[in-house]
Amino acid sequence: MRLLVFSDSHGKARAVNDMLHQAARGGRPELILFAGDGIYDALDLRFEGYQVMAVRGNCDLSVPPDIPEEMTFPVNGVAIYLCHGHRLKVKQSLGPLFARAREVGAVLAIFGHTHTQLLEYKEGIYLLNPGAMRENEYALVTVDSQGGINCRLHGQS
Repeated sequence: MRLLVFSDSHGKARAVNDMLHQAARGGRPELILFAGDGIYDALDLRFEGYQVMAVRGNCDLSVPPDIPEEMTFPVNGVAIYLCHGHRLKVKQSLGPLFARAREVGAVLAIFGHTHTQLLEYKEGIYLLNPGAMRENEYALVTVDSQGGINCRLHGQS
C-alpha cells in the first residue's frame, strides 16, 4: 500500500496541491496520513476522493470532534502510530514518542510539530517526521503485502 504522509501545512493549500502532483508521479497514494496543524488542508482531500487519516495538532483549534489527538491502525499487518507530537514533547526528545510507539505495538511512528524531517530506525521501530509543507516536505511510505516498510523523505531537506 502506498501512503502519502504530511504535516504542518498551516493552510498552505497550494503546497498541498503541489505535493499531490509530485507524489502522483509514482501512482496515486492509496492512503494519506496527516500528522496535524492545518487539519482542513488534509480533510479537504476527502472531497477529491482520497482516503485520509488525520490527527489534530496544537494549532488545530476548531476541529471536528471525530478527529483524535493520536491513533494506531494496521496497514498490511503493520501497526502505525500517528500523532502530532506536541503532547509527547518531541521538540525536547524522541524518547516519549518511542516509548508510546512501543506501548501501542507500532512498527512505524509518524509525527509532526518540529517542522524538521526525520527518518530514524530504533529497536524495530521507524520514527518518521515528514517535515513541514511550508518547505514543500513530505514522505512516501510503502507497506508491502508481507509487512515490509520503505520510507522516503521528499523536499528540501
